[in-house]
Amino acid sequence: MILTRKFKSLIRKSLLIILLAGIGTQFCMAQKATTMDVAYAKQVEIAAFRQALGYSDGATAAVHLNTLIAMGEKNWTDTLAVLYYNMGYYAQCNQVCNILNQDAPRVLEMQAYCRKSLNMPLLAVDSFSKLVKLTKSKVHAYELASLQLQLQRYLEFDGTIAMAEKFDNGKDAFISLSSGSDNQSQKVPVNVALLHLQAYKAVTLKEYDKAISIYNTALTQFPDFTLAKNNIVEIKKIMEQAKNK
Repeated sequence: MILTRKFKSLIRKSLLIILLAGIGTQFCMAQKATTMDVAYAKQVEIAAFRQALGYSDGATAAVHLNTLIAMGEKNWTDTLAVLYYNMGYYAQCNQVCNILNQDAPRVLEMQAYCRKSLNMPLLAVDSFSKLVKLTKSKVHAYELASLQLQLQRYLEFDGTIAMAEKFDNGKDAFISLSSGSDNQSQKVPVNVALLHLQAYKAVTLKEYDKAISIYNTALTQFPDFTLAKNNIVEIKKIMEQAKNK
C-alpha cells in the first residue's frame, strides 16, 4: 500500500509537470504567433499604402498610414503629413505637423503654407518667422512679408524686406503673381515680387510717387512685369482724381 501511494503521488506530480510544461509551451507559442501576426499586419498595411499610392488613391493611402501609426509605427507620421499636404488636406496636415519636430524646416514649411491656405495669418506669420531664420530663403521671406503687409505690420514688414535683401538662398526663384486683369497670373523673379510688395505698401499709405518709382525699378529688372505696368496706370488715375477734387 505504501509503495502504491508513493507511486500514485509520483504519477500525479509527473502529470502536473507535464501539464504545466504544456501550458507554458502553448503560451510561448501564442505570444510568438501574436508577435508574428502584428509584424505581418504591419507589412500588409505598408504594401496596401504603396499600392494605393501607385493608383493615385491618396485617401486610401492615408487610411493605411493612420493604421500603421496607430499600431506604433510613429516613423510614418512625417509621410502622412506630406501626403495630406500634397492632397490639399491642409487642416489635417496642420494637425499632424503639430506632433512632429517643430525645429525641422520641412515640417515648418508645410505648416506655414497650410496655415496660409487656411487663412490663419497670425499663425502663418509665426511659422514663416521661424522658417526664415532657419532657411534664410528669399521665397520664405516673401511669404512672411506678404502676410505682415496683410496684417498691416509695417515695421515688421520693413525688417523682413531688409533681411531678404541679404539672402542668397532662393535668389533665382520665381513667384506667381496676378497680372491684374482677366484672372491671369505671371511668374516673376522673387526680387521683383519683393519690390511689388514694397510698392503695394506705398500705395496703401498713399505714397503714390514712391509706389511708381518702385514699380519702375521692378520694370528695369523685369520689363515684362504686367502687374507693375497695370498698377502704374491705376496709380496715375488715382493721383489725377485727387488733383481734380
